[in-house]
Amino acid sequence: MSEKSRIKVKVLVLSVFFLMISGLLSGCGPSKDREISLGVEYYSADEVEEEEKSEDLLDENNSNKQKNKQKNNKKTNNKEDFIVVEVDPEGNGIKVYSRKHDLEYQYYVGSDTKITNKYGNDISLGQITPGKIINLDSISKVGKVGKISVSPNTWNYTKIKKFSLNEEKRQITVGKDTYTYDDRLIVFSGNEMIELNKISSKDEIALEGKGKSIYSIVVTTGHGTLKLKNTGLFEGSFLQLDNRAFVNITKDLTMDVQEGKYLLAVANDGWGGSKEIVINRGKTTEVDLDEIKGPGPSYGKILFAPNVINAMIFIDGRQVDYANPISLRYGKHILKVMAAGYTTMNKILYVNSPEGTVAITMETIDQTAKQNNQANLPKNHQEVESQRENRQNSRQDTNTPGSNSTNSNNATGSIGQNGNNNKNQNSSSNESMTADQLKEYMQTLSELLRNKGIS
Repeated sequence: MSEKSRIKVKVLVLSVFFLMISGLLSGCGPSKDREISLGVEYYSADEVEEEEKSEDLLDENNSNKQKNKQKNNKKTNNKEDFIVVEVDPEGNGIKVYSRKHDLEYQYYVGSDTKITNKYGNDISLGQITPGKIINLDSISKVGKVGKISVSPNTWNYTKIKKFSLNEEKRQITVGKDTYTYDDRLIVFSGNEMIELNKISSKDEIALEGKGKSIYSIVVTTGHGTLKLKNTGLFEGSFLQLDNRAFVNITKDLTMDVQEGKYLLAVANDGWGGSKEIVINRGKTTEVDLDEIKGPGPSYGKILFAPNVINAMIFIDGRQVDYANPISLRYGKHILKVMAAGYTTMNKILYVNSPEGTVAITMETIDQTAKQNNQANLPKNHQEVESQRENRQNSRQDTNTPGSNSTNSNNATGSIGQNGNNNKNQNSSSNESMTADQLKEYMQTLSELLRNKGIS
């Protein structure tokens, strides 16, 4: 063989050798992306725990560490925690994520696989859902699991609607409690894995973890996007979704809405209508308001039912005879109810259905005063001082020339005792509502739509 041929052979051998070494090294190092381990050889948590025990026992310098580890293992039944990623709908397999090795593994589930909750009681595979923290026992060489059990000392909080995320500090606050998470956190939307930043404040979530650490988040009720088209006629009025959401309509309004079915309704200046819509998780639902505005101008026949016989009712500053249903133009109206010995009611009435009944419950002046006194009772020394200061300021204001003590009671614009609206009605109809006004408005509207119309 010539010298040139021998050099070529040496280069080929060395190239194969380095390829083999680089392949081995790439398999040993930690991977940024989670991998799925498939095939005949399956990772066994039991075997790795035994190996680690032997190594630690041989190392005298780690005796204290070994003692602490034994204490921790005793608390967790000496098993590694896995997070359920996916359960085969046919019930033949389960995919899990190892927090310890940052890898995903696929295992088989047989008819004889024992499945228990964290208290040792038998449960079905259907109760082992994505996000659940579990332990695995008796894994065969072909990857069949002998026992699946929910990990002890875990906690699970469901139906969480009010929470806050701080991705910078890696914290999630629920009520007064703050929990932390790390890079191994897994987030699910249903059975699909998603990024943490995909969670919205409109979502309902469930948390699973240990101590103050969160291992998984499951979005149990997600959100979609509602987009309005051709909003011009209704801008400045309100969008209603069932009796749960009332939003000021702006040009081409786009908003996040919790998934589900809704009855969407709009009304303004005699125009309006309703339409049933479905908000799907992660999808955009577009609604063309021109399609539901109706022929216009439209009117609704509203029957008022006050609990006081001699009550006087004013609509937009005009006293009405409510013995029979009153025809009101679609849109927003100011409702005022007065009766001797009763607290005057000022509310906003929003008409967007052909007919309906408004039940009116008035309170006596004594009842209102009693409720106000109870609400104003001081709870501590600081509140006592604050109330005293407010009373002093109130006396000074009362003695100031030109002061007005008339209470508008959450109406849009103050309404005098003669029932006349002191503000221009056209301008007030397009104003945004305060939080208190919206609360009153929702209560009134729910009564209006209870019997007929869009409810």
